[in-house]
Amino acid sequence: GVLGCGGNMFGYPGPSPRMSRKEFVRLAYGAFKEAGEEETMVGMIQREIDKRENRLRRVLARIRFHQGNTDEALALELEYIAQANVSKLAAAFRRGRVYEDAGKLAEAVTAYEQALLPDAKGQVDILRRLERLYGALAKPDKAFDVSLRVFEADATLLINLTLLEQSRARAAALARDEEFGQWLRERLDSADPVVRANVNWLLKDYTSCGRALGDISKAKKVSVAYFS
Repeated sequence: GVLGCGGNMFGYPGPSPRMSRKEFVRLAYGAFKEAGEEETMVGMIQREIDKRENRLRRVLARIRFHQGNTDEALALELEYIAQANVSKLAAAFRRGRVYEDAGKLAEAVTAYEQALLPDAKGQVDILRRLERLYGALAKPDKAFDVSLRVFEADATLLINLTLLEQSRARAAALARDEEFGQWLRERLDSADPVVRANVNWLLKDYTSCGRALGDISKAKKVSVAYFS
């Protein structure tokens, strides 16, 4: 076997089940460097890469990172993804992770956006990453837009009144109250009475909220005291 491919290299044992790949490469690289075999190790890995052992690009990328050559490390990670047999969406997500780890936030945003399905169903993790990155890039409006897409990707989050109230506060801070109100009204046809109660409460339509509370009580989904 070869380092990073489940075996060993130069007699160095592979990672234990409890050790991450990154930690294993760091320790292995440190051991070879201390023994004065750093370039020998790199040469062996490069020869395996030349034999189309794509996985070892990630190993060499970590070594270049530890050597302080972050640009080459990034290029190797991206080439690994380009050569991997994965879908376009999976490749885009992996690029996003690589760019994010490298601190290239704008590039990470572009990659994550490319990894999204049109309706982003089931892609809450990617949306959360985008929300965080837009915030770090000082784009609060973009971050807010993505935060609403999180609710659309996982409609069960609409039963959480606290999250919706936080969104209302963010909309107010951005002077987007009217837009947020329209977004809420588009969710009034939900089959879930808890969602309808939450939405009507935020819209200050207390009569409709009361009817939804009655439906909740009949369905015994939650206690009416939830809203008290």
